[in-house]
Amino acid sequence: MALQSAGGASLPFWGGSYSPLRSATLAVEERDETSPRSSPRARPESAASLPSAGGAAAASFWATETLQEENLAHLEGVGWWQMPLCYFFALLLWAMLFLAYLRSDNRAAATLRLVLLWYAAFLVLVPLGFLIAKAIMGSRIANGLKALSDFVLKMELKVERAYVDFSQGLICIDALQLKNPPDREWRSPYLMTAKRWIRCRVLLRDFALSGFRQLTIQELHVSGVELIYEKTFNSSNLNEVLTKIGEIKDNLKPPQNRPPDLTLREVWIEETSS
Repeated sequence: MALQSAGGASLPFWGGSYSPLRSATLAVEERDETSPRSSPRARPESAASLPSAGGAAAASFWATETLQEENLAHLEGVGWWQMPLCYFFALLLWAMLFLAYLRSDNRAAATLRLVLLWYAAFLVLVPLGFLIAKAIMGSRIANGLKALSDFVLKMELKVERAYVDFSQGLICIDALQLKNPPDREWRSPYLMTAKRWIRCRVLLRDFALSGFRQLTIQELHVSGVELIYEKTFNSSNLNEVLTKIGEIKDNLKPPQNRPPDLTLREVWIEETSS
């Protein structure tokens, strides 16, 4: 896991499975509201802290800005050209077969014509199927998040855009905003915002080959996260959400079928503030 603060410090973690975090430690300390924020470019020798509106600050102990930037470039730059390149070669093969058909005057011309027709249908239907699946899955992701917030947490959730990038196996969510619980008045309308984006690289091929029983998340990258912690007389906005989740969890019935196994390999959280 890599937790990066506004001060530039980050906390790296690489895990082999969905298990307790092993190589990261967070120190939480009380801090005065008037404490100055650290410079965005500062890289102190000691822990870099995150000032919060509620008086808590999280401090990390590693500064791996270069490693984080390399990981971001790897996440965004790998695989975008693979599907267009494969489609180009498929079109080139169809053109070669079409030229061979035009110059053919033997008995195999009818068979070659049938092959060309099926091949052309394949070239049209496959991209169309990807576009339809991308639109459907993006809509399902956005509606699923909204249903979770509206009917389970009873909180309003806004998502600017959600889509799936099949060329890289990415589930993409842009500009997520989760509002505070509506039970009381809060100074801020939001509990959490991911101002930039959330990227989740999933091994879709392995998930399909396992009969949809083994889901592997290769990388989870969250950028621009802001957690607005507000304390009340006897609770806080975060505690109220956790209490709701606990009540819902206690009332849930155990599933009849075992859910898919989840493996989480790498997590990056950058530009985090609270």
